[in-house]
Amino acid sequence: MESEDIGVHARPSALVTPADSGTMLRAAGRHGATGIVADLADLDPSRKDTARADVTNALEANDYGDALVAVRVNPIGSMWAYRDVVDVVERAGEFLDGIVVPRVMSPSDVEFVDTLVGMIERRIDLGHRIDIEAEIGTAQGLALLEEISLASDRLTALVLDEAGVLEALGAGDEAVTAGDDVLAPLRMQVLVAARAVGLQAVIAPAVDDDTDAYRAALVRARGQGYDGARCAHPVQVALANEVFAGP
Repeated sequence: MESEDIGVHARPSALVTPADSGTMLRAAGRHGATGIVADLADLDPSRKDTARADVTNALEANDYGDALVAVRVNPIGSMWAYRDVVDVVERAGEFLDGIVVPRVMSPSDVEFVDTLVGMIERRIDLGHRIDIEAEIGTAQGLALLEEISLASDRLTALVLDEAGVLEALGAGDEAVTAGDDVLAPLRMQVLVAARAVGLQAVIAPAVDDDTDAYRAALVRARGQGYDGARCAHPVQVALANEVFAGP
């Protein structure tokens, strides 16, 4: 099934940018990514609170064109998550397309964000609806995939966080590149859960700055049926667009 057929935005490439870097946030729209994800989750704890202001300032000040703009909040079980959602949506909801929920462990994680965002949208009379993407990177999330995929009608994508899954399973990165690819059945599990309810399936490969390995991971995911990829570096954007938006 082609991405145009499943009722959600095509997203071949989403560039993940640290939320506390004004320079990188300003430059994020210049690399041709179809999505921009400002990341609050993978910051040092000392920067998590102040970085919200960096994100909202960047969303207000920068024009990202047609790219879908999302903020990756902290995991819902953390002490930062609710304030991430409230501050960002209240202050910059006008410029925001989605919230990315990392390390989803149960449907309640998605339901929490859905409820909170809905309250804020009504409070500020927001003129559009904010979507949710659920990152699957825990054993609990994998076990409850079907329930998570049905948790909210705001949900547009399931994102397989390969590094998170490897850590959760106690496997090393080499398990993906070895002849016996331990993540292959889990990729298919996430893909089936997404397709069953009309969501997109997005891969966040367990590779960092190895260009050849990253491209191989994308080709493998595209071959299985995935729609797009997370890009940790600007140089990866062109590769993701080539693999997922090409013929």
